[in-house]
Amino acid sequence: MKILLYNPDNGVTRNFMPHLWMFLLQSLTPAGHEVVLIDGNAQPMDEAGIASYVREQKIDLVGIGAMTRMIAKAYRMADAVRAAGVPVVMGGPHVTEMADEALGRDGGPRHADAVALGEADETWPRIVEDAARGELKDIYAPVDAAGKELKPSLKQYPVIPWDTIDLKQFNLVPKSAKRWLQKIGEGWGTFRIVPVESGRGCPYGCEFCTVTGFFGDSIRFRTNESVVNELLLLKARAKKELGQIAVFFIDDNFAINLKRTKSLLRDIIAAGAQVNWVAQISANLLRDQELVDLIAASGGKWVFIGMESIDPANLKDVNKGFNKPEEYAAVLQRLATARAVDLLRGRYRRRRREEAVAWEDHPAAATTPGECAEAAELSERLRLALARSFLRYSIPGDLEAAVHAAMNVIEPVLQARDTEILRLRRLMPAKRPGR
Repeated sequence: MKILLYNPDNGVTRNFMPHLWMFLLQSLTPAGHEVVLIDGNAQPMDEAGIASYVREQKIDLVGIGAMTRMIAKAYRMADAVRAAGVPVVMGGPHVTEMADEALGRDGGPRHADAVALGEADETWPRIVEDAARGELKDIYAPVDAAGKELKPSLKQYPVIPWDTIDLKQFNLVPKSAKRWLQKIGEGWGTFRIVPVESGRGCPYGCEFCTVTGFFGDSIRFRTNESVVNELLLLKARAKKELGQIAVFFIDDNFAINLKRTKSLLRDIIAAGAQVNWVAQISANLLRDQELVDLIAASGGKWVFIGMESIDPANLKDVNKGFNKPEEYAAVLQRLATARAVDLLRGRYRRRRREEAVAWEDHPAAATTPGECAEAAELSERLRLALARSFLRYSIPGDLEAAVHAAMNVIEPVLQARDTEILRLRRLMPAKRPGR
């Protein structure tokens, strides 16, 4: 069979890196099948476009993965593929929770021929073989004979062939910039951000997050050797093609086990596997100075911190009381002063080249418009290089009204410090209240 794995955009914004699931399933596909990848963020495509593609390329099966923010586009694309006579398998967090919606069992239209629930490491090979025989089942669940959910071990992690995968669609260097970048020096022919996971699961169970429900509350880790070898493979590819590769560790909390994380970072350093990398780490774990130093020495350049709120009551309400707002400033100061970039002044100040480390933070997802203003004012006081605030929002609800109300409050604060603003009202065509 010829299989297309398609990752949709959400129809509005673009991701800056591909999703790992496509590369992982490609590596897990049984021998004898051809797999092609298309990421809608890198190769924009509409319903007519994907229908033409599957017909022209003689695609036999399409796999689509989506989170809730992409599901509307995912369903439209799935409908177009099925109308072209090609079966569709859907997976990801949204259809895991809403399988009946995808299968048309809730009174709505059917969008998928089959749904893969949860982690598909073990079920994907079965799905492919069933599809090859024309015997797709409605639902594939990772369970044992007794119906108990199974979580795949990451100890025998598949080798993703980063040295041979076609990554042209994920090059972030625009053609118009190549000549200018060549004047800077060699090594900027390409720039890609590549997703890598070192573990899955989260024990915290924050109320607003799907991670614990999807991946479980016990942490499973890959071996250090497996992660290091993957980084070495990516580093070699970048060198070979005179380009740049940065890694985004997509673990939902990269340092959830401090002992293990420090061990991994030491092994990365010892193997010379340092590449520029990004990770998500909770603020409570960044109290550890040794961890911060190892992050810098192993190639860490940016850290995203889910501060979520500056109000302890709100944090407790969403089961994230381990975040301590009174510690935020100290955590950011530790990151900013540990190495060469002055985050608190919002500018990069290089010292010796080998010490240069850039930090970004991802602070204060607000729960009310008023708290958006407080979060913005905190960002101003700390002079953060990057600050993003989000509304806590439940589906269904009036998202448009919530966004407009928040922007009415936060936008003047951001404009006061001449900050580039993500103008959400361009996504919401209706006029905002009071305008």
